[in-house]
Amino acid sequence: MHLSKEEKIEILKKRVENFKSDLLNPTSMIHSLYKTNSPKKDLFRHWGETLEALHELGEYKDDVSTISTHITRQLKEMGLPKAVEWAREILPNKYKDSAKVHASILLAEEFKEFRRVQPAGTFKSKEEITAENKIYIDETDKDIAVLEAFKQKLFTTEFVSKLDLHELDEFFTHKRQTRKHLLDVIDHRNKVQPSKQHILLHAFTEATMNDTFTKYILHLRNLLTATHKQTEKIVTGRVSKTELLYNPDNQEQARHAGFYGTKCPECGSWRVDKKYNTNNDTNMLFCYACKEWGPIKIEPLVPKLV
Repeated sequence: MHLSKEEKIEILKKRVENFKSDLLNPTSMIHSLYKTNSPKKDLFRHWGETLEALHELGEYKDDVSTISTHITRQLKEMGLPKAVEWAREILPNKYKDSAKVHASILLAEEFKEFRRVQPAGTFKSKEEITAENKIYIDETDKDIAVLEAFKQKLFTTEFVSKLDLHELDEFFTHKRQTRKHLLDVIDHRNKVQPSKQHILLHAFTEATMNDTFTKYILHLRNLLTATHKQTEKIVTGRVSKTELLYNPDNQEQARHAGFYGTKCPECGSWRVDKKYNTNNDTNMLFCYACKEWGPIKIEPLVPKLV
């Protein structure tokens, strides 16, 4: 059956409304699926794909890269804030705008309801401050959960006896001194701007980890042996995970490293290469980061002048 453009638009719009309605209805199958762990991915991806189809038909006016933001806003309006983080995580990269400028605009938009001019002599309530800082509180809770899990492991697993005690002593010396300085800042003994407090906190949680990671990589390189083919794959980034230092982050770097030069629409990685896909007997683009296949994209060498 051939459908007109208007009929297609109406069907797609109705599909989105039905999905939203079923998501809120405790008796619906969609709601039951949402309560489980695995089907959520397909639910939100289907929502995003429907909006993308509406965009192609000219009904969804904003760019495809705004779909993730659109869906998360809709979820908040529907009273499903817990679904926001999940939706952001599983929606493909092409539905998100990774530009730093746009990201800062989105962040400002997200906090717009909390940022308002206070009349002279008034102060924000504890509830308002909590709401404003929620994104940082959530991330801090995740860090605490990781440390708590590691702490529990230390009760049942040999650990310190396996370490170089001289390195451990040096580690704790730096850690204790940095902790003392940071507590002084938190206790308001030193007046430090929030931006600098953020950097100090980041240094406390990450700096020693980076130093440890460097030592870890050096140990790996000294202890592990690999074939010439395995070594070549690691050095050229043709593996699932590679160090951030060696991840190309733009087209020029990707081309210089020998990759195709286009970004993966699924995960956003530039480690995309042209390979032969035996499943459909044709050459396609393959992402080494997320293992997804995609069609080969061709760009004109010289833009057409009109």
